[in-house]
Amino acid sequence: KSALARVSIVDANGNIVLDSFVTPDETITDYKTEFSGITKEKLEGAPSFWEVHEKIKAIIKSDHFLVGQSIENDLAVMKLEVPLARIRDTALFFKRFHPAKKTPGLKDLSRWCLDLKIQGGEHDSVIDARSTLLLYRQQRVLWE
Repeated sequence: KSALARVSIVDANGNIVLDSFVTPDETITDYKTEFSGITKEKLEGAPSFWEVHEKIKAIIKSDHFLVGQSIENDLAVMKLEVPLARIRDTALFFKRFHPAKKTPGLKDLSRWCLDLKIQGGEHDSVIDARSTLLLYRQQRVLWE
């Protein structure tokens, strides 16, 4: 089961609006540090899930689009519901261009479309958020 351990939100220009580690409600049995970059030490003193949840709700306004990669997973873990019309999911958008109609990962999309190398080591959710935003902005004309 996944739990929220870090949340990063950037604005339309890629500026950090929120970047916070989160103390999950459940006990963590595997930090998956090699992929997540999360360690027990990074979560020490972090705000609770519900504190961060309230911050997220205050940031996400009804007139904002939410851009993300496989964002339905993020929204589920954050226990948030957002109307589909406000979601721009790069995984779903680019899936239709994949020869086998597979969902491409953000690492591959960033390399193929942006010539950016990301996720080479520890996962950095700010870099992921900015890369996703760049993918959306690159394809905005086709999208909207």
